[in-house]
Parts: sequence; structure tokens; C-alpha cells
Amino acid sequence: MSMGLNSQHGPQVSILLPTHNRADVLPFAIRSVLAQTVQDFELLIVGDGCTDTTAEIVQSFNDPRIHWFDLPKGPAFGYANRNMVLQKARGEYVAYMTHDDLWLCDHLEKLLKLFDDDTIEIAFSRPLWVIPPGMIVPGIYNLNHAPTLNIFLNIQNGIPSDCAIHRRNCFSRYGYWNDTLPMSADWDLWKRIIKGGGERNFAYLSEGTCLHFKANWRDESYDRVFGFRFWRRLFTSNQMPVSLRVMVGSDITEQEAVWEVMSAEPRVWNNEIRTSITQVLDVCALHGNLLAETLLNLNEEFSNEPLLLNPSFGFDFSPLIATLRQTHTNQKILAETQRDLMHSRKTLEDTYVELADTQKDLIETRKILVDTQVALTDTQKELMEIKKTLTWRLREYLINISYVRNVYLMIVTPIRRWRSTK
Repeated sequence: MSMGLNSQHGPQVSILLPTHNRADVLPFAIRSVLAQTVQDFELLIVGDGCTDTTAEIVQSFNDPRIHWFDLPKGPAFGYANRNMVLQKARGEYVAYMTHDDLWLCDHLEKLLKLFDDDTIEIAFSRPLWVIPPGMIVPGIYNLNHAPTLNIFLNIQNGIPSDCAIHRRNCFSRYGYWNDTLPMSADWDLWKRIIKGGGERNFAYLSEGTCLHFKANWRDESYDRVFGFRFWRRLFTSNQMPVSLRVMVGSDITEQEAVWEVMSAEPRVWNNEIRTSITQVLDVCALHGNLLAETLLNLNEEFSNEPLLLNPSFGFDFSPLIATLRQTHTNQKILAETQRDLMHSRKTLEDTYVELADTQKDLIETRKILVDTQVALTDTQKELMEIKKTLTWRLREYLINISYVRNVYLMIVTPIRRWRSTK
């Protein structure tokens, strides 16, 4: 292991491997680099404030191509430290490795061939994800597909950094990693390179060349974004090739378990994994087409067909078909319920019309009552006037009667007195 970069002869590839306190898995990442079929490289391991036994692990590899940079912890993911080391890189090409991932033995070999085209500045391979515990699944992220490329350039990254390799002169053309970003500085650089080349300077290899392990700090949202829940379901239902499942013991890491299997017969294992991945993708495409047609054309005749598809490669989507048929049945029930609701709605609308007519009648009746009340009020006023008139006349009559009485008394009283004296 070398601590400097003094050789005048530049290697073909400079490999950057940043690490922070993952001494448990780092040895296997280094071994997968040293096992490459292309051996003309330098491995630049950047310690970002490591406080565990990382330094001892790196120093245990007696290889002059390994260069160890034990640096203080940098901000966020330590992008500034990476840039510092990348400026010392001497290779014609720059590749990236992470401390918890593994390269297939022909990773560099396959990607470097893409640069036979002088217009290519950056290349990517299909990622192979390893999701706990030891399940290998394909990354569905083909940059040769224009809509996927648009997503990659503008919305979301689906390619890990260890799937990428680019010419070293890209740094002088497009700049280094943006060390002011809190995360995804690799994606930022890939976008700058591709956009700077008019989106015609990249190549995508559909074969998988590296194993990207789900980081232990990732949450469940990561599973949804990359479809891990779907793959887990297929593994659980025994619909995935057995070669894509590595048994992981309780006393070792996933990386160690996978490395033990893949390093035994590297090329045989590579071919077996790639064949299985192609099989999975082909079957997904086949049944994806079936499911799409089912969604478009599902009817009673189809839902009465046998459920079991049982393809020869042992990858069965019949549970999904069963779910679709149940969904179709539910849709029929919903349609009938909707019709009943529409009928009820019409009844309610008719009732509403009747209520509106009744309300109009009530308004007319109220108007009549108001008019009647006005008429009664007028009549009451007239009666009051009549009462006043009658009262006045009665009073006159009483006065007249009183006057007549008084006159009568004036006449009769003397007569009575006269009679009484006789």
C-alpha cells in the first residue's frame, strides 16, 4: 500500500473509494476492486474522519496501487475531501466505489469498452440492488429510454455512483463534485456532464456490473422509490430464481456472505446472475403486458379463464391476475352501487322539485295570509272608527235622556208637591 502518488506512469483508471467508519464491510469492497480483470488502476481510499479500525484495514492490504488518505471529517458526506483527492488522480478514466458495495470482476472491463467510441465521456451500467437479506434485484433505470433519461436529468437519480465511470478530463470541462451540496453531489456531476455534452456523450450498459447494497440508514420510503416492496413480495412467494438469493448468516454481513459466493468462481457467478436478471426482466415485461391488456380488456370471459399461468421459467404472476379479477368484481359491485346511487339521486332530485313546488305554494299562501292580515287590520281600524262613532252617539243619547229626565223632574216635582198639600 502506498501513501503517495509518485509514479510517473499514470494508470488507466483512478478509482475513488470514500469511507467513514465501515471497517466491517470495507475489506470486501477493496477485494472486489483488486479482483478486477482490468488491473491497471490506482485505488484512492479517502478516510472521511474515520475513528474505527478503517486505517488498519486499509494498511493490511499490501498493494502499491492502494493509496490511503486519512483526512479529518468533512461537512456532510465529505465531498470536499473527495475533490481534494480527485485532483491527485492520474488515470485516464475515473471510477467510483463505495465502502459497502461490491463490483463484479469484469466491471471495469465491460464499462471501459464503451469508451472505444471517442464521443463517449461518461458510461453507466445497470445497478444490481442487494436488499436485506441477500436478495439481488435489477435496477429498472435504462438511460437509453428517453423518458427515463428525462427523469434522471430533471427529477430523480436511480443510478448509484459505483455504476459510473467517466473520462478524467470531464473535471476540466464540467467541474468537480459540488462540495456545497448536502447530498447527491455525484448525481449533480453526472447531470452536468451529460447536459454539457448535449445528451449525446453517454453510454448505458444494460448488464449489471456492480452490487449496490441498501445502506443501513435508509428508511422505508427508499423501498417505495426503488420498488423494493415489489421484489420482496416476489421473493416471499418463491417467484424469483434461486440464484438471486444469497443466504446470510446471523454472524456475518451481507457483503461478506455475497463475497464468499461470488469470489469462488467469479465469471461463472457473473453469467449466472446476469442470466437470472435477464430472465426476471423478460418475465416482468411479458406479464406486465398481460396485466396491461387485462386492465384494458378485462371482461367476464377473461375472468372465467384458469388462473394458473405456470411459465417454464418458474416465474408466475397468477396471484396478480387473481387480484385483478377480484378488483374487476369489486368494480362491478361499485358500478351497481353507483347505478343505485344515481337512481336514489334522481329520486332525491324529484323530491327536491316537489319540495320546491310546495315551498312556492307556501310562499303564495303566506302572501295571501299577509294580504288577509292587512285586510283584517283595515277592518279593525274601521270597526274602531265605528265604535268611536257609536260611543259618541250613545253619549249624546244619554245626555239627551238626562236632559229630558231633568226637565221631567222639573215639571213633575212641583205638581207632586202641589198635590201633596191638598
